[in-house]
Amino acid sequence: AGTPGLTKFWLGRWLYAAKCAILSPVALAITTLRHPRLDVALMLELDVFSSISRSHPLFPFMSVVVLAVGCCIGSFLNVVIWRVPRGESIATEPSHCPKCNYLIPWYLNVPVLSWLILRGRCGSCGTPFSARYPLVEGMTGILFLSLWYMAARDHHPLPLAAMAAFMFLAALLVAITFIDLDHMIIP
Repeated sequence: AGTPGLTKFWLGRWLYAAKCAILSPVALAITTLRHPRLDVALMLELDVFSSISRSHPLFPFMSVVVLAVGCCIGSFLNVVIWRVPRGESIATEPSHCPKCNYLIPWYLNVPVLSWLILRGRCGSCGTPFSARYPLVEGMTGILFLSLWYMAARDHHPLPLAAMAAFMFLAALLVAITFIDLDHMIIP
């Protein structure tokens, strides 16, 4: 199978990549709030302007992370799509069934999987949920993965900061599109 040292080496590399993917934006936000003039220097230090290529050994792992994050953002977009036109809060109220107001626990609120496990129904009253929920979650995840894959071109890769901006715009367009499909607000 392999030497324990080699396994430990690769596990360390994967954990380091996960830590960088999660903590770098958080550290950047906190430091920018405390020291607004240090943001560019910190971004350079955290490699926000660098890029990643498809030949990088962590590219497959980071691709799975990007897909999972995209699905989670798609789940949040479902909240935005449902609540913003109705004037409801997107931050203070937890996820709940619109019919029986059953508070959906975190383990039943996993993007795409929960809908499939519960067969598209409320875990309490059995009210069917729209197929739009896993559609938006999966579509956002695939959209993020596509942007990630396009950003990691071997020729002229896109900086990670630019890729994050494109992902933000893509999420915004998904929310706007589905809100408009429901309410026909945009002329």
